[in-house]
Amino acid sequence: MNKLLSFDEASNLNINETQKLYSKFISKHFTKFLNYFPYGTDEVEHSEGMYIYLENGKKILDITGGNGVLGLGHNHPRILNVRNKFNSKKIMEVNKQYFSKYTAALAHNLSSILPPNLDYSFFANSGAEAVDGAIKLAYKYHKGEKKYILSSDIAFHGKLIGSGSLSKDKKDSFNFQKINGVLNFEYNNFESVERLIEQHNNNIYALIVEPYSASTLQELDTEFLLNVRAITKKYNIVLIYDEIYTGWAKVGNLMNFMRCCVNHESCNDGSSNCVCENIAPDILTLSKTLGGGKSSISTYVTRKEIYEKTYSSIQEFSLHSTTYSYFAEEAATALEAINVIIEDKYVQKLQNVSSIFDDSFKKLHKKYPNKIISIRGKGLIRGIDFNLSFLQSDSSVLDDLTKKFKKREFEKLIIASYISYLYDEHNILVGIQDGEKPMIRVSPSNIINEDEIIYFFDALEDMLNKNIPNLISKFIKTYIASKF
Repeated sequence: MNKLLSFDEASNLNINETQKLYSKFISKHFTKFLNYFPYGTDEVEHSEGMYIYLENGKKILDITGGNGVLGLGHNHPRILNVRNKFNSKKIMEVNKQYFSKYTAALAHNLSSILPPNLDYSFFANSGAEAVDGAIKLAYKYHKGEKKYILSSDIAFHGKLIGSGSLSKDKKDSFNFQKINGVLNFEYNNFESVERLIEQHNNNIYALIVEPYSASTLQELDTEFLLNVRAITKKYNIVLIYDEIYTGWAKVGNLMNFMRCCVNHESCNDGSSNCVCENIAPDILTLSKTLGGGKSSISTYVTRKEIYEKTYSSIQEFSLHSTTYSYFAEEAATALEAINVIIEDKYVQKLQNVSSIFDDSFKKLHKKYPNKIISIRGKGLIRGIDFNLSFLQSDSSVLDDLTKKFKKREFEKLIIASYISYLYDEHNILVGIQDGEKPMIRVSPSNIINEDEIIYFFDALEDMLNKNIPNLISKFIKTYIASKF
């Protein structure tokens, strides 16, 4: 047996030692992939707020937002404080023969800030698990007598067998086994929903949709949501909204579907229930920011009438559960995260920040119309669609690589070179929006301020003023060419 490493020994691993362990025991291909970027060889000392602090003294502005997890930023002081207080109490939290006051309080708070009748919460560890639980809930609500579930043609709901069956990620190259009965409608096309319901009348148990698709940067029209809500009520189809990424004031309002509450301020400040009953779902899935950046927790919240027909009896209440579903430390963390969002008025802050982003993106697009095709998305989930039509240049490195890579692969190399330039030259970390066309993904934490936004856009301008083929060539020579 290999020598067991202690916490202190793990803390003292250098980047080379860490990479060797990753490559040997986790994934050598993931290790190789990260080394295509400059941050693949960096060691993180700590992180706080909007910034990642490296061992080499660099301070990195994080514009990724942890893929939605870091809505409150890195290591929010209130989140750290509540976890420290919790641990200082040495609270028992695993044995389910005892009640957890923190889980109870969390469920209460979720009911308080969501539309009427979204009262019963089930807790899990990840967004994909929440989706799987929601599917089971809807299926059992109809006693297993109905066959089909409707999902959109651009959906991403996770990568488990259940949630993955509902996802339509066109980048997937392996066709895993899927659950039966999944039918796909066209996103934001109500007529396609109507057609499927007409074809399979009285045999559909659920419809799941993302009011805002974070993976494709598209948003459902409010009219679509109203129509879907009406038709699912008419045919007793369980309506599920997936707001795992977009909840908690990420793209507008407390939840994106609560946009209809624009004239009801109290719906977004936690002081009273949302009045938007004509658009609210039967089940809502939430995660990511809910954990405050420190806790792996998710939930699906449902209406009383759904719950009472499924898991409310003594014989059936435990048919769906997980070992960590009532883990008190996770619940306490989420409890504080919600209070931070409400008390610090994240919805109002988002509106201000979003306005600054809108103006800045418009100016950038106007100034560089030949280099930027469009800016997609809203709020704090955006994608910059660059003009990638130039796939040839005078660079021998580029010429050689265009022969080795397909068009899409080479386009990803171009975006990767942009990401690396922002990191190397400006200490800014951004992500890639890897949809049908690769883009730079701009999805910062909700706490980003105006000065940080200005700094980010100044860096984008600097990048766009460079000779792009030379920039790409430098990236490939530095990080890619040596790998082939």
